[in-house]
Amino acid sequence: LNRKGIHCTLPQAPLPNCARCGKIIYPTKKVNCLDKFWHKACFHCETCKMTLNMKNYKGYKKKLYCNAHYFGEKLRTKKKPTGAATA
Repeated sequence: LNRKGIHCTLPQAPLPNCARCGKIIYPTKKVNCLDKFWHKACFHCETCKMTLNMKNYKGYKKKLYCNAHYFGEKLRTKKKPTGAATA
């Protein structure tokens, strides 16, 4: 309350939404990575769903991967022929 008895609050920035589940993220549950926000519980490998953290994640094409699946995904996408003729 201010001196005149009016309840005042400071404007707050809107809470971000999780890149994976789309729900609101509260500050204590937030991870900021790959130019996106994630719940800590949603910060997991795209392939195996292993929970990741800022020390063990790998980012590829704005997606999260564990170490094993990161290299597998990079190899898989590099092996795809582009414009190859079929017999």
